[in-house]
Amino acid sequence: MTASRPPATLDLPCFLNACQTTFQRNDVRRILIDAFWPLYQGSTDDLDNFRAYFAFVEWECENSIPSAHAATTLAELLEILNVVKANPAVRMSELRQKVRDSNPSFGKVTNDVKISASIELVVRLCFMINVRNIMPAESFTLRTALPWPDSASLQDIIQNWQKQVCPAQQSTRLNFPSIPELEKIAGFTIRWTNDLANHLEVDNRTLYVFHHVTVLRRIRESNLG
Repeated sequence: MTASRPPATLDLPCFLNACQTTFQRNDVRRILIDAFWPLYQGSTDDLDNFRAYFAFVEWECENSIPSAHAATTLAELLEILNVVKANPAVRMSELRQKVRDSNPSFGKVTNDVKISASIELVVRLCFMINVRNIMPAESFTLRTALPWPDSASLQDIIQNWQKQVCPAQQSTRLNFPSIPELEKIAGFTIRWTNDLANHLEVDNRTLYVFHHVTVLRRIRESNLG
């Protein structure tokens, strides 16, 4: 079954300078929130609670090179996301072909790297997990990104990550120290992270904390949860 096409409102460029106007629009923000994490009874979230999230979205898109992607508009990104959501158990090499089959414009993209880059981006924006099919050279990203080889599916990547998560990350403890307590008593430096896979990771005396609480709650309430 072919997924419905995103609204014409999202036929907007999504990279570089376009971000400064595109993601400031409340109508665009609402459509993206509802498309990423649909609720069974409609959306009631306050858009102001997503300001940090859309700052992250702007950063991702402003730092993306348009010519390195198969998608060029928000509508096309959502088309790719629909394919990803519909095929969680399909390995990356086959997922790229399904993306090509979903849209004539994607079918013309012969460069696998461009298809993979757009798939990675929509997964980071929707699932809040830093996945990379082609691992970049930056050491920090190499340390935190989850490799997504052609032979694996998104489901494989998430399941493997969950198996490696420590008990402190798997549960919420009532006696877990607050952030000010960790900074003052334990001497930790707290650094916010946009990557769920990086939550509560400790690097020397730096503790990474996933700070998009509103997004996490929305994910749990949606059919992604």
